[in-house]
Amino acid sequence: MMGPISIDILLPILPAMASGLTVTISHIEFTMTAIFAGSAFGQILYGPISDRLGRKTVILSSLFLYILTVLILSLSASFILVFILRFIQGLLMASGRIIANAAARDLFEGKQLARLISTIYFISIAASIVTPILGSFIESNIGWRGVFYFMALYGIISFFFVLWGLRETIRKKDPKAINFNQVKSKINLTLKSRNFKTCLFSGGFSICAIVAYLSASPGVAKSVMGLSPQEYSYYFGFVALLILLGAQTSNYLSKSFSLHSLIILGGIVQILGALGIILVTIIAPIKPMLFFGCIGISMIGFSFVFPLTTAKALNPFPEMAGTISSFLGFIQSLMGAVTSGFLALLFDGTSIPLSIFMASSCFLSTGIYILYGVKESDNNLIT
Repeated sequence: MMGPISIDILLPILPAMASGLTVTISHIEFTMTAIFAGSAFGQILYGPISDRLGRKTVILSSLFLYILTVLILSLSASFILVFILRFIQGLLMASGRIIANAAARDLFEGKQLARLISTIYFISIAASIVTPILGSFIESNIGWRGVFYFMALYGIISFFFVLWGLRETIRKKDPKAINFNQVKSKINLTLKSRNFKTCLFSGGFSICAIVAYLSASPGVAKSVMGLSPQEYSYYFGFVALLILLGAQTSNYLSKSFSLHSLIILGGIVQILGALGIILVTIIAPIKPMLFFGCIGISMIGFSFVFPLTTAKALNPFPEMAGTISSFLGFIQSLMGAVTSGFLALLFDGTSIPLSIFMASSCFLSTGIYILYGVKESDNNLIT
């Protein structure tokens, strides 16, 4: 849940942050780019380090530094300092996703792994329903800095839950895991796998679609639809509820259907939602429920494509789950950071950039998998 706590909770209050720091909405959207970029670079670190030192040691260390970072953020008055600290926060936040996926692969494989990653994703999305509403409530009663106090509190609670409740999942630590040549060798092995590359880019473009939504929708909601932070948080919660429904459905169907067929199904749903977003954008004035409803349909597809491509990419590499999870997360988060940066630059007070980026990402995600996806029945997913 470190992602929703660090990102989604701030979405309704970005206009208030802009006002408090005396900058434009476009400037504040660059802080979203900073956290996505930090997350990308953080993810390349945690897998090899956790393969070497263990999952529990790494997550405890990152949580401790996360708490310090958000406490400093709560006192920051400079946009530049906030930008830098959000990058560091993203760097530390990345440990949640990477360690969770690596620990899941330590314990399970195949469809069991897919269901567990879908469950992890389900919990994250469930948090996304609540956190924007919580963020707008805290901002209206304490001010936008209060949201960072809440992040620190969450970090403290998580630290002690991990300290007392998480057992080490890695069976055998790899003393050479942080050796550059070994890391390079592992990555080269994965890049020879058609299955891995397909899942990497299909899931990556799916990430681009949701990053476009997260980065640009607060500005669109305010400038195009005139929604208040509270109203935006309700629509965001509605979209998150649809994602939750998709994640639960994906989890259930994975017991009976192949991951390959479910990823294709999710991709088709992504495209249907993307087409709807384009049509709604053409219509003026934009109806918020139609706009967010089409985004929600696209995100239902995302809730199939992203967790299942992640599980499928990790499945053939049980002995190097941390490193491979890191590399996967790094490339996909970097793709998301680039998307966020372009949207911040291109934001023109309309919904057109958001619609174009979301639709393009959905089409690319689905097209790549349909063209190059590998069935589980194939003899060797590594090749």
